[in-house]
Amino acid sequence: MELNLNEGLLEINSKDRPETILLEKEKSRELGYALSQLKPHFQELMLLKYHSGLMYAEISKLLEMSVSSIKTNIFRERKKLANIFKEANHE
Repeated sequence: MELNLNEGLLEINSKDRPETILLEKEKSRELGYALSQLKPHFQELMLLKYHSGLMYAEISKLLEMSVSSIKTNIFRERKKLANIFKEANHE
């Protein structure tokens, strides 16, 4: 699966106020940066779960991994993403 982290990860409604659009674009950029810090396999896991909205069982079948491995990896990568955001906000 080819991932393009430059695509907008958050949907932005063109009817939103300009300030809201700017904030959403910034959040999308930050999320793209944070995801780019993960290994490609883990980027894929996170995008399948949170962007595509797949269930653990669906990801498990798609990637041929156990559900428990999927859950464990997603849990660990969420912690990494939280640390990346925390570091970015303290700079």
